[in-house]
Amino acid sequence: MIDIAPNRSRLPGIAQLRDIVGAVMTVGLFLSVLALIISAIVWGFGANSSNPHLASRGKTGCWPRAVPRPCAERRSR
Repeated sequence: MIDIAPNRSRLPGIAQLRDIVGAVMTVGLFLSVLALIISAIVWGFGANSSNPHLASRGKTGCWPRAVPRPCAERRSR
């Protein structure tokens, strides 16, 4: 059996790829937190103004982002 391990420090463009992936992950995290804050504000306005539709839309935006999905939901093929 031949065991070949890649030399990750010598792959061309790996530093740029890591920078790009890191930037995309940072932007994704920022947008996710921003959506959570906006949903919480909508939930608060809906609850304060006795508007059940607006409050439920705010809840819908808050709960999936605040509660992480368990790893068991992943589908294996």
